[in-house]
Amino acid sequence: MWPLTLNLLTMFNQVRFRKAIEWLLYLFIFLLPWQTRWIYREANLGDGLLRGVWEYGRQSLYGLEVIWAAAVVLGIIYAVGSRQYAVGSWRKIFRRENLLPGVMFLLFVWSLITIIWSADKNLAWYHSTIFLEGVVLFFLITSFAKQEKAAVVLVMSAAIQSLLGCYQFMTQYIWGSKWLGMATQTASDLGVSVVEVGDQRWLRAYGSLPHPNMLAAFLVVALILILYLSLGVKNKGQRNFVLLGLLLVIPGLIFTFSRSAWLVGGVAIIYYLIISFFDKKRRAETQLTRQLLVIGFIWTVIISLMVYPLIWGRLTNSSRLDQLSSQSRMALYGQSVDLIKSHWSSGVGMGNYTLAVYQQVDNSFGAWLYQPVHNVYVLVLAELGVVGLLLCLFVICYLVFGRKGNWLVKLPFLALLFLAFFDHSFWSLYFGVTLWWVAAGWGLASSE
Repeated sequence: MWPLTLNLLTMFNQVRFRKAIEWLLYLFIFLLPWQTRWIYREANLGDGLLRGVWEYGRQSLYGLEVIWAAAVVLGIIYAVGSRQYAVGSWRKIFRRENLLPGVMFLLFVWSLITIIWSADKNLAWYHSTIFLEGVVLFFLITSFAKQEKAAVVLVMSAAIQSLLGCYQFMTQYIWGSKWLGMATQTASDLGVSVVEVGDQRWLRAYGSLPHPNMLAAFLVVALILILYLSLGVKNKGQRNFVLLGLLLVIPGLIFTFSRSAWLVGGVAIIYYLIISFFDKKRRAETQLTRQLLVIGFIWTVIISLMVYPLIWGRLTNSSRLDQLSSQSRMALYGQSVDLIKSHWSSGVGMGNYTLAVYQQVDNSFGAWLYQPVHNVYVLVLAELGVVGLLLCLFVICYLVFGRKGNWLVKLPFLALLFLAFFDHSFWSLYFGVTLWWVAAGWGLASSE
């Protein structure tokens, strides 16, 4: 194996080998919102008329995983061939400066241990592997990606998603394609995310993702990266890119009608303004960014006035559907409390939350109504117990406080940390897990 690896690296120059890995990661980031998948294990829940498709029990192979696997294989060959991970270096992994990978490994091991008492062991194994994929993606990005290039790629992808979301909102129709991972949806369909004003139902922007809140999270990250890119503008072309990106991303974010994303995006911008105001060394660099924020604010007001009744309805929580949604979320918290009381130490098993609710809390609902609690931290506690939650919180704290870095590069990950209080997808769904680790890895990637 070793001679073969060296021969491969000789044939394919190391620099080019590294570039191949880097561009595979950029391709992964660009295609991240496209959820093309092969469902190799269907899942149903319930009995009789209540029986239906159980989305959180499905097991799928995503097209993105092919790109991920190619990057991993090339990364292993590159690492072994360049002797970056010689046998002696593995002894350093649990030293204090390398504590992060050690704790991540322990968290993965603990997720595997929970398979023992999981009701659906295959499902627990599946979600553990998705977690591992995210961790490996994190280390690939920190090792091979460049911050500026990755930011440009993600903003380009977000601009396309925003345009798609705007088209969906304006036409009130989402066209389906199994090859793109999209399902046909209209405002009149039950179960579709809409904004209700009086007797009217308005379809929210989905992009190519399964839910508007997921699109909103992606666009919030893109918005922050636009601010980051604006600090390094050197010519007219780059200036036009960040301006166009800002003008394209804002309407899509508004049309998702995601209140949590609006809140987090607004707080991130305010945080940026406060820090930049007190950072005298970078005040000249932030001049363009402030001009963009003024333009963005005016553009936001214009778009918001066009859909003011819908925005006001969302903000005041006055519609019947919004009130039902709030009641549903409170009910989900009640279910999580019941599970945590019984399984606080060990959890119910990785990915087994909704099945545990059905089996142990309440089996009187239709299969489509069983959802994870809309809070990642509560969900982790319910699935992995207090041990898993403590390990997870250690990883988060280490990423936020344990590594030095520019204050702005941590904002995308910080934004997702706050969104995690209102959503579950960063733990329960493939897109959310990968976006989480992309944001975390980007903050630690090389800036050169």
